[in-house]
Amino acid sequence: MDTKFEQLLARAKNGKANKNEVNDLAIAYDNGDGCTQNYEEALSWMKKAAFMGHEIACVTLGIVLPDETESLLFLNLATNFENAQAYLLLAKNMLKNKHFEYAHDCFLKAKKLGDYESPRILSWIEESLIVLKSHNTCNYEWSTTALSKTCNCKFCESSTVVEDFFRSRNTFL
Repeated sequence: MDTKFEQLLARAKNGKANKNEVNDLAIAYDNGDGCTQNYEEALSWMKKAAFMGHEIACVTLGIVLPDETESLLFLNLATNFENAQAYLLLAKNMLKNKHFEYAHDCFLKAKKLGDYESPRILSWIEESLIVLKSHNTCNYEWSTTALSKTCNCKFCESSTVVEDFFRSRNTFL
């Protein structure tokens, strides 16, 4: 270990390091910069940085953590910073899990914050609403709150129309 790393580690262990220094410590462990590479330590320090309010640590954990619940926790923390990437990732997760209204809201927020991918997906969502509303082969009344419900008419063949719509466009569902 080098002296700079040891000093940073000592400051962090004594609670005297700020969120940027704690995140730097996580990166040092991740890269083996001044210490032996240790992914568990890197993850531990990155979580501490995120809970201290480090925006990039929150987004990074939202991306890399395999546990969906834990990942969503950090993405939600990142939205406190008005982070477009966090909103986009949350929206995709919510869409995948059939929380259409929340997904729509997250896509809108990501678009407002300058995300380039959200407008395209929002147009597909709006187009799917038109498809669903013009779906006249059954008596099912579609609305924006009913997108996750399943129509059992012959046209739908017991499938969720909105999922088929997105699959037909080779999106992430």
